[in-house]
Amino acid sequence: MRFVIAAGTAVNWLRQGEYNLRAELRAEGAGPERTATALARREATLALLRRGATYEEYRAGPDADRELTPERWAFISRNHTADASADLRAMPRVPVLLLSGADDLNVDGAETESVYRELLAPGTLTVRRYPGTTHALVRTPVERSGWRLPLTALFAPRAPVPAGAPRRSAPLPRRCGPLTPAGPGRAGPAGAARPVPARPRGASSGDLACSLRW
Repeated sequence: MRFVIAAGTAVNWLRQGEYNLRAELRAEGAGPERTATALARREATLALLRRGATYEEYRAGPDADRELTPERWAFISRNHTADASADLRAMPRVPVLLLSGADDLNVDGAETESVYRELLAPGTLTVRRYPGTTHALVRTPVERSGWRLPLTALFAPRAPVPAGAPRRSAPLPRRCGPLTPAGPGRAGPAGAARPVPARPRGASSGDLACSLRW
């Protein structure tokens, strides 16, 4: 591995899930009562996960998400305690580019940056945080519009990317040498290697960025 590009990455599933829930509630203008109710429901589901409850037990509860599948419950049960801290400590001394959107409702980019700075080798981290962009590094007004996003993706696919964001990974390979295949890791922009650490057992490339909202 010659370099790492980490876009919108989380470190700890549980902290990220609570951040996501609170951020979405704030965005919806939820008051204290609704927020407290949502957090209590989340804690009730976490209690089920801690004792290894079955999918049927979860579904029997009054606050169960009726769209949650047995496969997704099994995935959450295996990985809800996922934390990338140990893997970050073990990272080789290679350049790391951390990208995040300032309007990210899924992942707390400030927390990720803080943990990366604490655990990665000194001098290896570069951070780019883009104002007015979401978790997907898309301009916020575009992503949160029911009609602008599909039209922009169709007719101007590069337009949603914020100014200054990398559109390809060429600068890093020139600095770091030829790209070593990432093996079982995740493919990043234009084939760049993304870090393996945050990927739980059985996860797809975006699964850790999905939130445990309950």
